Amino acid sequence: MRRVLQLVTLLGASLSIGLGQPSLAQTDDPKRASVRQLEEFSAGDVVRIFAFGREDLTGKFIVQPGRIISLPLLGAIDLAGKSARDLEKELGVAWEQRLGSPQSVTVEFLERAPFYILGAVNSPGAYPYRANLTAMQALALAGGLQRISSADPRLRMDVLRERERHAKAIDQMAEMLAERARLQAELRKEDKLEVPQSLLELVNAEKAKALIAEQTRFLTARAEQLNTKAAHLTEQVRLTGEEIASYQLQYEALGKQEDILTRELSRVQSLRDTGFGLQSRVFEMQQRLSGLAADKIGSLTGVARARSVLATAKSNIGQLEEERRREVAEALIENERQFRDAALVEVSARRLMRTVGMSVGAPEPRPEFRLVREGSSATELVSSAQMIAAGDVLEIWLPPEPMDPAAASAATASN
Repeated sequence: MRRVLQLVTLLGASLSIGLGQPSLAQTDDPKRASVRQLEEFSAGDVVRIFAFGREDLTGKFIVQPGRIISLPLLGAIDLAGKSARDLEKELGVAWEQRLGSPQSVTVEFLERAPFYILGAVNSPGAYPYRANLTAMQALALAGGLQRISSADPRLRMDVLRERERHAKAIDQMAEMLAERARLQAELRKEDKLEVPQSLLELVNAEKAKALIAEQTRFLTARAEQLNTKAAHLTEQVRLTGEEIASYQLQYEALGKQEDILTRELSRVQSLRDTGFGLQSRVFEMQQRLSGLAADKIGSLTGVARARSVLATAKSNIGQLEEERRREVAEALIENERQFRDAALVEVSARRLMRTVGMSVGAPEPRPEFRLVREGSSATELVSSAQMIAAGDVLEIWLPPEPMDPAAASAATASN
């Protein structure tokens, strides 16, 4: 079962590019030691970036998995290990280099990513980030330590219910891992999926292969859908180009007719002036010239309209891939959320089943606090005064307790 917990603690690292970051270190002053980490960006943070005098660069942005943010003119920027002040300096320099003039940039957090509390607490789950929150305060926020009486006759039914919840949570976690493999392959533009080791560690090989096969079919369907959209836009570009060429040929033909008719009109007007009385012929030709001018205007209007359609189609082709990447990135964030929710249920259910033998009325044990910080695969023992950062996973565990003899006797009798 410890393997499932490892999947939870490795979740942030699987999406991160900062796997090599050092683990947390205990010091005599944990607040001072973790100040820098508290200020760093986490996946799911919502930030507002304001570039003075540049509305095209100003906006609200979400930090994507892997602590990546996509910004105008600059594209994807790695935020691992950076604070808001670091990003302000980096953007000021980068945009000045691109635009050729100094840029004043401010970055502020609108919403921080949640942190997570797991283990022997009454209310495990995701919690909104709070500044200056310690591990002990987080324990209070989660309802304190979980204490279950093994002598309670209702416990057996509770355990059966928790076993069912545990099995469902494992199934959902497996589905999320298979979906994650497909989303990551789609992001890399790969058309084949391999069974991830994390999935094999959670369920048997047969079920893992079935889940991957289902996601492979979905991956193929998604690729076909994207190719169909691209082909449609490409065909629209081709047809619109032909339409523009047709309008241009029509305009040239009308111009030639206009030149011929203009010369003929000049000749007829000369004859009329010499007394041949061709006024009606002159009027007719002038009317025809007026019609040709109107047709030329219509051709030019058609060219302008078709060029607008062509520009839109070309722009849509360029945006198609960007929209796909954005959809996948948003799906990865939602996948991470659902996986964490299922993992919290799994840990809660497993914890309840493991605490059947805990005695009633025993002295309150001293909890152990373990922390997994985003971008690190290490689970480190920390003190109760450890500051909690956005995106952290805090595990709170109880040391094993000997079962009270009376409670043990009651449990044996109930079985």
